Amino acid sequence: MSSDFCPLIGPYQAVYLGRSKNKKILQISTSGGVVTTLLIYLLQTKKITGAIVTTTNKNKPWLPKPIIAFSKKQILAATQSKYIYSPILKLLPEIKKREGKFAFVGSPCHLKALANIEQINPSLKNKIVIKIGLFCHHALKPTALDFIFSRYKIDKKQITQIKYRAGQWPGKLTIWLENKKKITIPTTETWGGLWGAYFFTPKLCLICEDALSSNADISVGDAWLPEVREKKSLIIVRTKKGKQIIHQTATQYLEIKKVKAEKVLQSAATMIFAKNKKAEATKKILNKKYTPKKPVGLIDYLLAKFSLINATTFSQKKFWSLAILLKLIAKFFLLIYFRIYRYPGKKS
Repeated sequence: MSSDFCPLIGPYQAVYLGRSKNKKILQISTSGGVVTTLLIYLLQTKKITGAIVTTTNKNKPWLPKPIIAFSKKQILAATQSKYIYSPILKLLPEIKKREGKFAFVGSPCHLKALANIEQINPSLKNKIVIKIGLFCHHALKPTALDFIFSRYKIDKKQITQIKYRAGQWPGKLTIWLENKKKITIPTTETWGGLWGAYFFTPKLCLICEDALSSNADISVGDAWLPEVREKKSLIIVRTKKGKQIIHQTATQYLEIKKVKAEKVLQSAATMIFAKNKKAEATKKILNKKYTPKKPVGLIDYLLAKFSLINATTFSQKKFWSLAILLKLIAKFFLLIYFRIYRYPGKKS
């Protein structure tokens, strides 16, 4: 792929495989620590005044909290993925009032909304000078964690910390309680189960077509590649500004290696193809008058319908007592899902 545009990836200048050179950042990060390293570099070199990021609510650590980080300490505190949807755009009015330049870190829907808002408020473009987008399959409602708490008889009042991807990569959902007890949740209970099968998913995620934050200057996500067995990130540099920042940071703070854009498809095939086709089928189901913009088959419609049922009907609390049945439904769904939406090329 020599072109600087791919319909499934969006615009790009280059693609890299990379990670932070800082061992502490790498240790506490979800994957390669790239976003944290970039933000600290931008802050320390005074290229930005602060960064709009998502951390956790101190009083309710199971909930996300969007903040404007003005220090290295605050940026480090925002490390790690948070899968509950973050209302990060509510900080834009505060950004407009403040002096300085800012970085923005968000999911594809945040970046798309920000691009639309900038059309109405062009002054924001002078405030938000770098946009870092995260790869995203879908977000979760807070009830996704409530279900886990119910299953494992966890009192929310006793929770002191939650990490969605703690421990050795790729990590597991881990919950710490006031009595210093640590509870590690098997992946089969989260992304390898109900979460992956669209239970507790906001309906808007089901019609989202962007998995890779195509409106960002730099997009970053896990490197789910057969040759990668450690914390590393795929980095899609989309703009000249993004490329300049990556190269400046890499001289001291990042280890990066240029790779083919095809590696993005190989790594993120499931969410790319699902959003490319299943989202179109979902739109048609929700609106009979809608005409899909891409070819959609019967299996796409079936998986789209299944996703809607999981996200709405089966996610209701009255079904939680049927946990074993729900897990079987999720297992069956994911078996078909990963078979249909998979990387079609040669694995290398």
